[in-house]
Amino acid sequence: MSIAVLDAGGRLQDQGAVAALGWSPGDRLLITLIKTSVVIHRHADGVFVMPRKPYVCLPATVRRACGVDAGARMLLVADAEHDVLVVHPEPAVQAMLRTFHATLATEEAS
Repeated sequence: MSIAVLDAGGRLQDQGAVAALGWSPGDRLLITLIKTSVVIHRHADGVFVMPRKPYVCLPATVRRACGVDAGARMLLVADAEHDVLVVHPEPAVQAMLRTFHATLATEEAS
């Protein structure tokens, strides 16, 4: 798990996440938007190709749908067991934490 800053070209340069997954240059990637988070995994029919340098790039349509611009901080979660990288924009992480914290308050009250 790491935090990366989105650059103007949509790149998230995080060598650790890519290395943890064992992705290599030329691997084909499928990028799927689920609500406001992005799920990336290797797939033979993937439209996107892992570049020579170890980073992933979010297409402009995905960035717009997530509501993120250059400079946005993104949480990258690499799941090697499922060969997937999940990218969460900061507002999605904040919403998840608010929900979790509300359950803590409920448990504390009981």
